[in-house]
Amino acid sequence: MQLEIEPQVWSMRQPGFTEMVAELKARIADKG
Repeated sequence: MQLEIEPQVWSMRQPGFTEMVAELKARIADKG
């Protein structure tokens, strides 16, 4: 599980993290 958690922590430090989250939310909303 750590392999999945570590990239998330790394991503939080990136400026494009918020954009990635917004895209993921859009995909989830599209599926729902």
